[in-house]
Amino acid sequence: MCNLWKKLFFNCLEVKVIILCLGLIINMNNNSAFLQIINIIGRNIGTETIKKIEEYAYKTKNNLFSVTSINV
Repeated sequence: MCNLWKKLFFNCLEVKVIILCLGLIINMNNNSAFLQIINIIGRNIGTETIKKIEEYAYKTKNNLFSVTSINV
């Protein structure tokens, strides 16, 4: 019974997003987590925009999180 609950809990979309966000906070170089968060949350960011962000990050030798973050 407990294993079933764990499987259901960790397959819940909200839990996946929280785990990805926490992982990105710990390691901001995790471009894979960044892209998954963008795709899961659905911020209406198209493939062309993501491609431009990736190209800019590669050109400036930064991670995707740094390129898209607002520096305050």
